[in-house]
Amino acid sequence: MNSKIFGILFGNFINDKNKPFNEKKLDNCFKEITLIGRKKGMDIVIAKTAWYNNQKFIKAWIYNKRWKIIKDVYPNLILNKYDYTKKTKKFRDIIHKEIGFLNHPNMEVMSVDKFFLHKKFPHYSPKTLLAHNRKQLIESIKKIKTKKYVIKPRYGWAGIGIKFFDKDNIPKKVKKDTIVQEFVDASDGIKSMNIKGNHDFRVLVINGKIKETYVRQPKKDSLLSNVAQGGKLIRKKVEDIPGDVVKIVKEVDNEFKEYKSRLYTIDFMFRKGKPLLIEMNSSPSLYLSTKKFYKDMISAMQRGLR
Repeated sequence: MNSKIFGILFGNFINDKNKPFNEKKLDNCFKEITLIGRKKGMDIVIAKTAWYNNQKFIKAWIYNKRWKIIKDVYPNLILNKYDYTKKTKKFRDIIHKEIGFLNHPNMEVMSVDKFFLHKKFPHYSPKTLLAHNRKQLIESIKKIKTKKYVIKPRYGWAGIGIKFFDKDNIPKKVKKDTIVQEFVDASDGIKSMNIKGNHDFRVLVINGKIKETYVRQPKKDSLLSNVAQGGKLIRKKVEDIPGDVVKIVKEVDNEFKEYKSRLYTIDFMFRKGKPLLIEMNSSPSLYLSTKKFYKDMISAMQRGLR
C-alpha cells in the first residue's frame, strides 16, 4: 500500500461480501476514484461506520483490478458520506478529533442545515421560514406572497420529503424542523446558458473554486429536478457560469474560509433571470461527477492531510 491512505466513510448499507456497492453507477464511480488516487500516490479505501474503531477501520474495501477487503486500516484523512443527524454528530466529532475529515464537522452542520443558508443570505434567497407545528406553518404561509408554497425537511437529501401546495391547502400534521418556502417559478429557464423550462443549477466547489457545474431538469409532470427523483442532468462549462452566480458563491465560501479544506455544492434556481440560493450539500452524489472532478477532489484530499 501507499504511505497515505484516504478513507471514504459510508453508512451501513455497504456490503460485507463480493463488492461494496450493489448499484453499478456507484461501483464504477468509486473504482475510478480509487484508481486515480493510486496514480497520485494515495490508497483510497471504502468503509462503513460499523467498521470504525479507535482510529482505524477494522476492515475496509480496496480496489486493485477487483474489490477485496483488507484489515486494520489506519486512514490519514476521511471523506464523510454518511447521513448527518443529531445522533451521528457525537460519533463524527470523535472521528474528526482522532483522524480528521476533509470537511470539518462544523462546516457540515451548516451546509446540511437547509435553514442556515437562507438565514445567512436572505437577500439571495426565496422567502424561507421554519415551522415546528401546524400553527407555525399557518403563520408562515401568511407571510408568503406566492400562490404556491413548498415544505421540506430542514435536514434532508435527494429530494426526499419535498412537497408543493396551494396556499389554501394546509397539511394536517407538520413535523418539527420543517422548512416553509415560497414557490420559485423557474419556468423561464436560464437564457444565458440556453436552458429552457424548470431547472435547478448546481455548482461544485472545492476550496472556494468552482470545479464543475450542471443543470438538473425535472421529468414531465414533476417539479423535482433531483436525478434520484428522475431528473435529467445537463453538463455545462464552468467558464459559462453567469457572473452573478460566481459572486454569490464567493460570498458563501467566505463563511467557510477558516477551514483548511472544503468540498460542497450550491444549488440555484433562476427566476426572471435572477439566481436564487436554494440549498447546499457537503456530501454530493459523486457518481454524477466527471473524472476531472475526481482528480480535483483527490488533490484537495492531499492538501487536507494533516
